[in-house]
Amino acid sequence: MKTKSLIPAMCVILIPILVSCYEASPFWIHLSSDDLSYLVFDKDTCTFYDNTSFSYYDTAYYLQNDKDTLRIGVNTLTHTWASMIFVDRAGGETHYGNSDNCRYTMSVSIEREDDTLELHKTFGVCYKNYYPNSNSVYFTCFHYDTWNPDSTVFIDTAKVLDKTYTDVIKFIDYAPNFYTKINFAKKYGYIYIEHLDGKNLKLIGYKKRR
Repeated sequence: MKTKSLIPAMCVILIPILVSCYEASPFWIHLSSDDLSYLVFDKDTCTFYDNTSFSYYDTAYYLQNDKDTLRIGVNTLTHTWASMIFVDRAGGETHYGNSDNCRYTMSVSIEREDDTLELHKTFGVCYKNYYPNSNSVYFTCFHYDTWNPDSTVFIDTAKVLDKTYTDVIKFIDYAPNFYTKINFAKKYGYIYIEHLDGKNLKLIGYKKRR
């Protein structure tokens, strides 16, 4: 009888200890507001305690070549990688223009394995070109990976359509035969893209559709 009475008491003692250990475990991945600012959605913080994810949909409006309004679908999602009961990696990504009718496809993705390590980020921009007198297409793409950088970046401010953006990532030394400028602003995504032949894309804003 005494043994049976000890079991509930031990559970009462051990459960809070185990919970506190799990909460303090480095395997619970936390994406900070700064991490999430690279994605285009309205959450400021997110801690992953299980293998759940979420998905958001927006519409981005751009001024194309200073005359036409271009509407591009935007999808942001997060995901986790779990080993046993722990979440050991968490990340997210935003994709622009996955429709076949869209000439622009852009993306940004983030991934964190440990709160003490640098956030892994990748950026990509592609433009669909058509061969003269043909239905065949080819893509001119830019890709940047913080783990394997092949171009130079710097942080600055930028003014696009009378709006001033801070924390703007400006890419240089990339696709010099096609793009001349690619500007990415935290919380706003791609705000300005300029081509060598003068074509350009300027962010007007977003409309939520979720």
